[in-house]
Amino acid sequence: MKNIKSFLLLIMLLNIVSFSQTQEKIPWSSLADSPWPVARGDVQGTGRSEFVGPKNPIILWKKTYPLGISNGPIMGNNGKLYFGTMAGNFGFNESYFYCTDSEGELIWRFSTNSWFPNESAPVIDLNENVYFGTSNNKFFALNIDGTLKWKHSSNSAYNLSNNVIDKYGNIYTASDDSLFSFNINGEIIFKISVGSILAKGLSFSPSGDTLYAPASIHDSKEGITYYFLYAINLSGEILWQKEFDQLNRGTPLVDNSNNIYVQGRTIEDPQKRSLISLNPDGSIKWEFSDNITADIWFGSPTMDHEGNISFFGSAKIDGEFRPSIISVDYYGNLRWIYPFEEEDWFVFPLEIVHGLICDADGTVYAAAERGYYMYAINKNGELLWKIPLGDYYIFGNPVIGKDGIIYLGMHRGAFANNLVDNLIAIGEKPNSVNEEELPSVYKLEQNYPNPFNPSTTIKFSLPERSEVKLSIFNLLGQEIEILFQGEKEAGSYEYVFENKSLSTGVYFYVLESQQVRLSRKMM
Repeated sequence: MKNIKSFLLLIMLLNIVSFSQTQEKIPWSSLADSPWPVARGDVQGTGRSEFVGPKNPIILWKKTYPLGISNGPIMGNNGKLYFGTMAGNFGFNESYFYCTDSEGELIWRFSTNSWFPNESAPVIDLNENVYFGTSNNKFFALNIDGTLKWKHSSNSAYNLSNNVIDKYGNIYTASDDSLFSFNINGEIIFKISVGSILAKGLSFSPSGDTLYAPASIHDSKEGITYYFLYAINLSGEILWQKEFDQLNRGTPLVDNSNNIYVQGRTIEDPQKRSLISLNPDGSIKWEFSDNITADIWFGSPTMDHEGNISFFGSAKIDGEFRPSIISVDYYGNLRWIYPFEEEDWFVFPLEIVHGLICDADGTVYAAAERGYYMYAINKNGELLWKIPLGDYYIFGNPVIGKDGIIYLGMHRGAFANNLVDNLIAIGEKPNSVNEEELPSVYKLEQNYPNPFNPSTTIKFSLPERSEVKLSIFNLLGQEIEILFQGEKEAGSYEYVFENKSLSTGVYFYVLESQQVRLSRKMM
């Protein structure tokens, strides 16, 4: 009997351990029924998707939103994307918030009647009302059709990286100096000062009754900044506060047992730049920093379905610290390290400033702040793929849709307001296409025969699906005939041109897309 009791106790303990590690998305009845209605995917800030991203990726499309995208996009119902501008629209008294379809085509645009950017991460409620803040001290609520529902003015800027909604539909956001709770009609439930919450994110306990807010308070007389994590109830009462020597600007991650994960330095051991796990009462559960330094400025960790945590930092490789993605298990034990190659960061120090995300397979996704590449690292810490992104900046989290497509918004800072191709979608390459057959660059070949009369063949290649135009120009630079205009998939094409109207002479044929403009001379 004693052995049976011991066996049953062991089974119960194993079940408890297994349950505590298993992480599933908790339904949040007040949020839009979408995979990513909040910048971090859910109000617990896990960065975890229920779906699987591409394993053999291709850029499906690129769209242009000239003022850039900061903390977005997020995803509403039917795959609609929402995002605000990053750059100031200097010289013009308007800036915009956008809603597009899943192909990046504009559905509606809302003007805030100010040149200030609209960079605060949006959040979408059950009725698809949209809430976001701006750098000129305004917080907006929009109806589903993009018309104004209400707005609130404060004394400082709203630019949070993760706004949230509680289970009753109340909205939580922060300006530079205050934390706000609004009801659905824009009435203030509470406003409290907890220091500066600039560029930090908010998250909730799994029960929905406790809000976690990182904050910093600067003492100008002493020249010292104090860092805190606050636990606040829905009435605005501070339940507890935990002081840190340093706390990064990311969203706190909260697991389904209400343990909290942040990156920073503790008061107890300020020499370590750690990934820190806190108990629900704010006491330290464990720290991880063995030959590892967690990034203490930006970013947020992510947690997969098995309770493993991945974060950005530096790892000591061959005697030197290198930018890395580090993964530990639920108890803070090292699983793997992925060090970035030197070719990925030889120009600028490689930084991941957005919150990491992971998919249902445990693949971790990260995009370098300065652009260059987006990375997918599988659950074993091996590079699955990387895709070049050019010289854009990425602040917002990548978003994974139900179909596994990843959406990414990019910008070039607060002063760059003439951008192209800054909203992109990355999806699975069709199985029917052989990778070796796909062109790697845009190419326009010399026509043949040349000279020609009466016909010639023009060949061109596209590395991705593109809107293209093939046309003929005379020596004066005048477009005299459009041979083709429309969308084509990645691949190689040829066009047979039958000359019926051109006189003898020299002409140019030109291939244009949003990405390139190529030309060749023909006789």
